[in-house]
Amino acid sequence: MKPYTFLKHRITCLSDGADFFLPLVNREWLLCLQDDSVSGIRLKASVRLPKDVLGFSFSSNSVGLRGWSGLEADKVLVGTSYAMGFAVDDGKNWWDYALDDDWSNLALPVGVNYIEGIYKSIYKGGARLAVVLYHPNFWQLSKQHLAQADSCLPVSKYLGWQTDEDTCQLLQGKVLKYREEKVRSGRAVAFITDDIINYLDPDVYAFDFGNSGDVDQILGLWFRLLSNFDSVVLIRAHSKHELCPPTYLNSSIELMKRSFEAGWHLFSKHLSSKLRRVKILVPNCIRYEHYYPVESHWTTTGNERFAEWFSKLQL
Repeated sequence: MKPYTFLKHRITCLSDGADFFLPLVNREWLLCLQDDSVSGIRLKASVRLPKDVLGFSFSSNSVGLRGWSGLEADKVLVGTSYAMGFAVDDGKNWWDYALDDDWSNLALPVGVNYIEGIYKSIYKGGARLAVVLYHPNFWQLSKQHLAQADSCLPVSKYLGWQTDEDTCQLLQGKVLKYREEKVRSGRAVAFITDDIINYLDPDVYAFDFGNSGDVDQILGLWFRLLSNFDSVVLIRAHSKHELCPPTYLNSSIELMKRSFEAGWHLFSKHLSSKLRRVKILVPNCIRYEHYYPVESHWTTTGNERFAEWFSKLQL
């Protein structure tokens, strides 16, 4: 049996191969969100979900963000879902171990324009330190949400969110068929480890770094946001694709890795040359096995390892 045939099954457990690009899984996540004029999207306030809804227990605070409700801390965590905390049970996100209530978590899976919106509208702290947990999806999300903001449509309408279960059931079949086709053609990679399917799609965070207009706009917004802080720490979080075992690499994944390397170089070089006080860190504590087999986030072990590394920093 070829690996891609496993993708035909409906899977609902992250450790068994579920992920949030599958419509039936993603609908549960979308039901936790709402459109927001400040941040594009926001978690519904004070959500408390048991493990059987998303595959992990999940909660939001009273302002529709993650972590502590206080927005008056002088130290701020910025980023997308890796910084927000996702795919592990409440209490097991890396910041649960490594941070305390002296921090404000402003992270959401949105573009930099909306992260800046959160900072300007609801953050009330002294902006002493910003820790940015960089991920390659920064670029795609920013381009997407800048275009959405220009359209004047809410995010849910612009992106065509689907939460009707019958519709998602139909879409899921199409998504799985499309994945099979991508694996057959070599445009994606699937392989088996410990009887579990692993799936890597090189297009998942695709961004054209040859478009200087998009690059300059996004970098300019990041500089405008981070220049409000006395000091900044940029930390690189690799995507699981970048850590793919060499045995399973193909030309599509190799091309994607080069693109991600270019994105990090542009981001870190631009901001380090312009910000007053900036530190750049690239942790080496995460391996491929610290990600879920199909879902793109860290497992509990991955969060623990990153927390251990982060806790040793002198911030």
